[in-house]
Amino acid sequence: MAKKNDAAVTLEKTGAPDATFLSSLQVTNWTEFGIETTRHERRSLVQESTGDITQRINRDLTELADRVLNPKMALDHGKMENAAEHLSAMATMAARFLEDLSRTGAKFEIELAAARKHHWPVNLSLGRKKKPNSSEFIRTIHGFDKVKKYLVNIRLGESPAHPMKSLGNPKVKIFKKAAELLFSCLLDYRERGVWANFTPWAKDLSALKIPMTEDNVGDWWAVAKRWMNEQWVMHPEYFVHLKKACKHEKSRIDKSGKKIIEEKGVSLDRPDTGLFESQIKSHVIDLRLAEAFYDLVKPANL
Repeated sequence: MAKKNDAAVTLEKTGAPDATFLSSLQVTNWTEFGIETTRHERRSLVQESTGDITQRINRDLTELADRVLNPKMALDHGKMENAAEHLSAMATMAARFLEDLSRTGAKFEIELAAARKHHWPVNLSLGRKKKPNSSEFIRTIHGFDKVKKYLVNIRLGESPAHPMKSLGNPKVKIFKKAAELLFSCLLDYRERGVWANFTPWAKDLSALKIPMTEDNVGDWWAVAKRWMNEQWVMHPEYFVHLKKACKHEKSRIDKSGKKIIEEKGVSLDRPDTGLFESQIKSHVIDLRLAEAFYDLVKPANL
């Protein structure tokens, strides 16, 4: 049995949302998973009309909603727990991908914004100006200085457009994927304000500066760490996959003071690690996850 922490666990109620995105780490290869699980369905759609496919999608979405609202009616009791966990992971990432797709369809909104203002952030327009010592006019560009200032301010090209780059890569370590998911969710919550009440955690998150850089990554991690510490106590099941990825050398000290190694490569999700709960949490969050989070702002060649 793992040792319990002698000190009482103090949980700071920050009001942060549930970190359900961590459940998505159980899927090792999203691309292959999606292809394998939909191959039969995709073949069956060949002979169907657009209307038939639309109706099927509608039925599937209704069935998904029914399973979420009434899990006992939709699933066998023996498979309910695993299926619910898997459904949560898939739904989380499906929503994330749909959000990413929605961001790419902003052309109409950009056109409207550009039409309303001559100097909308990156809006250039043609104009005329007189040649020096001449009555002739030449074509010129208005708004160039403002455009340059804006692009420098947002540091265009200095950082990736979206932090999630490794989720579908089976060769990438799980902590890097977790760090990318964590940062992505922080960005979404900061920009969209997806919370019922403006909690202390939300207030601190909204005060962070964008983009996250080597200069301010410590501020971002302070907010992320508070979130993860709270979730560790409230939803320890979210961290099972991260614990499995951490290996520990189980040892003891004999009467003569000599260190005896009992077993190597013990996963931290096992109940017999011989570590305090606080030590396991420190290794998973304060060491491995923090290191991966800070790596997000390091140059690619490091």
